[in-house]
Amino acid sequence: MDETNLRLVRESFQKVAALARPAAVLFFGRLFRIEPATRTALEREDMRAQGARFIAALGYATAMLDRPDRLLPVARDLARRHAARGLRPEHYPALREALDWMLEECLAEEFLPPLRAAWRWAFDLLAEEMIAEAYPDMAA
Repeated sequence: MDETNLRLVRESFQKVAALARPAAVLFFGRLFRIEPATRTALEREDMRAQGARFIAALGYATAMLDRPDRLLPVARDLARRHAARGLRPEHYPALREALDWMLEECLAEEFLPPLRAAWRWAFDLLAEEMIAEAYPDMAA
């Protein structure tokens, strides 16, 4: 576990959580623009509630990054549900890009290269597990 990355992600998430609603709007807006195919899997009638769930999931992930025994079962379940709705492995780079952009917008000048790298580390860690769970035939 990379303690520096863990600290950076957790500390910065507190600032994102304070902007929960606009952060979620930024994330989904960007995602649906760069990868419209994700709309089917992720868009709900009540996007306000969906945005709240997204921020809650992000918060849980940041809190549990050093507790894979608690985080990974939740992430794997989410991966299976998203896959059943049509999210594909090729959509994960767009998810990463949308998260990266949302963080840059929310954290502004604080989103320096070490912080960007820390968030990418966290995303890649989870995305690898989620893809492996939802698409076991694609696992390396």
